Amino acid sequence: MLDGLWWLPSDPDNKIAGTVTFTGEARPTLRLIGAFADTDMQVLAGQEHALIHGLCEKDAVTLIDCRTRSIRNRFGSTAQQRQHIEARLMLVGPVLLSQPDDAYFNRITVGVDHLLAWSGHSGITDEHADLGYRWDRPEDLGAEVGETHVRISLGCRPRPKSWADRNVRTFEESAGFVVDVPELHAADALIKEWVRPLQDLLTLATGQACGVHGITLVRRRPDEDNTNELVDRPWQPVEVRAYVQPVYRSDPDERALLPQRMLFTLRDIPFSEVLPAWLALNERVEPVPGMLFGIRYISRSYTENRLITAVAAAEALHRRLLPDKTYIAADDFSTLWSAIRDAVPEEHRSFLKSRIRNEPSFRERLLQLVELLGAELVQPFMPNPSKWATTTRDARDSLVHRFPDPTPPDSPDMYVLAEMTSAVITLSLLRELDIPRTQLEDVIHRHPAFQWIAEEGMKWVPQVFTAPAPQA
Repeated sequence: MLDGLWWLPSDPDNKIAGTVTFTGEARPTLRLIGAFADTDMQVLAGQEHALIHGLCEKDAVTLIDCRTRSIRNRFGSTAQQRQHIEARLMLVGPVLLSQPDDAYFNRITVGVDHLLAWSGHSGITDEHADLGYRWDRPEDLGAEVGETHVRISLGCRPRPKSWADRNVRTFEESAGFVVDVPELHAADALIKEWVRPLQDLLTLATGQACGVHGITLVRRRPDEDNTNELVDRPWQPVEVRAYVQPVYRSDPDERALLPQRMLFTLRDIPFSEVLPAWLALNERVEPVPGMLFGIRYISRSYTENRLITAVAAAEALHRRLLPDKTYIAADDFSTLWSAIRDAVPEEHRSFLKSRIRNEPSFRERLLQLVELLGAELVQPFMPNPSKWATTTRDARDSLVHRFPDPTPPDSPDMYVLAEMTSAVITLSLLRELDIPRTQLEDVIHRHPAFQWIAEEGMKWVPQVFTAPAPQA
């Protein structure tokens, strides 16, 4: 919560007192003791401003993409009005942007849950076995993405405390992603390009939703060739804290996730390899990761939504990983289409051509995803892929195509089917990242999510867990 004076860049002399708050759940909210315009309240409600500037104690504040949510008028004058404004993005630091798209920053740092444990990196060592510890800054873990340099950097903050009979000194170690880009970018551009992919990488790697608990935008030292001020006045980097409504509420005080409970860590694959591979994969299979992780970020949802999202993500993934798969061989389809075309009047041929495609059925797409992984890999939580594909297809069809006949499965059944489908998608993404197969096998046998499917699946969808009939 920050108290201060607020104004529109177009009217800097009209400053209004107010308080901006950010709870970590909703958008930044500004409550003004007054209003920016003395006009009809119905006109003012819903009013939009590209920028609002503020000065709160020592910090300047820039609110971007602002919209009036409500306004109350007590006695008719602007001074007696109370205006409630929401902003999509709030920047707090020593600078005020003149335009929302000002290209001012060339670094972004992002804190993500469980990054420290996932990195396997630490500067903590035993100084003396019985007397305490020491911290030495370890070398950053780096990766190159084109001309952009991304690293995992560790920091340490001392925590001294004094008591009546003793002094205690502790320290907190933390890790963050640091992204250095070659050109100046707008705040929005850096946030959209880097925050979500880095967050999603940890969500994939840990097997659970990970939140973002800190975003800082930095204007680093400028190019010495482009300034003469460095001789007389050393440049100090400009740091601005960014606040946006999160897709998932972070809990920094949650107990750390042990590395052995993650799907993979940087002990399994170097950061220099996995980050470029993840960014390339994310772009290649988009929007599949967003659909998959959306199920995790929005934990409370109807089971119907979980199932529909999971099966839609599976079909989208198949179309991107196996785009050349067909229902029958191309030559056979050509022969079949010729026969159909010649058998119908010419005026109906365009209608049929737009509806007859040589594509795999949804059930075949599911089975081909399993085939890509290997039936023996998924066997511990999916002993009968054919039954799973059939049951999942029927559940999808009952909700989307033929409701209420056949009757949709019960909520627990749909939940299990959604988790099984999500597991296949997750494993497919890990496979595309070249996570070692031995690691995937280990994950399936020990990770709680896969163990849960094996245990609960037998209870709710036993037909999927019956062994396939032996082939003659």
